[in-house]
Parts: sequence; structure tokens; C-alpha cells
Amino acid sequence: MDQKAQATQTERRQQIEQTLRQLICEGIGPGMTPEKIDSDLPLEDQGLDSFQFMELLVEIENTFEVMVSEEDLATREMDSLNDLINLVEALSTEVSTD
Repeated sequence: MDQKAQATQTERRQQIEQTLRQLICEGIGPGMTPEKIDSDLPLEDQGLDSFQFMELLVEIENTFEVMVSEEDLATREMDSLNDLINLVEALSTEVSTD
């Protein structure tokens, strides 16, 4: 991968992260800010309950125009912000190569 492609990929990852941080904050509610989210800690430990998580997945699908399948739910790690970034990157790649 050349430097320009790598820079573009890094920028895309940062955009995904910023958007996900905002969506997570909206899901958790008042008192949570994007800066408070630890990228590696489980979102459940940061205040996101299972219902809010399912709502977050719907928002991810709508925002990034991807589809989180039942197989994804069963097989992919989705505990932390970093896990969700990886999920969106993978699903976005699948959509763009179809």
C-alpha cells in the first residue's frame, strides 16, 4: 500500500471513529462526551446497555449504509469502540467490493 492510500485509510478510520463516538454518546445519553469513551473498554462498562447497543447498531447501519447480519452478531467482536470501528471498516469494504 502506498503512502497516499495509507493516509486515506487512516483518515477514513478517524472519520468512522469520530462518528461512532458521537453515536455512542447519543445512545448513552447526558453526561457522556466523545472524549470520555475509552476505545478499548467494553461499551457496556461505559454505560451502554443491551437495548441501547441494538439501537446503536441500527444507527451504524443507517449512518454508514452497511448491513450488520445475524452472522456478524454471532461471530464478530463488538464490545468496544475499536471493535465497532473494525466492524464498520470490514462491512464498508464488503459493500464497496460487491
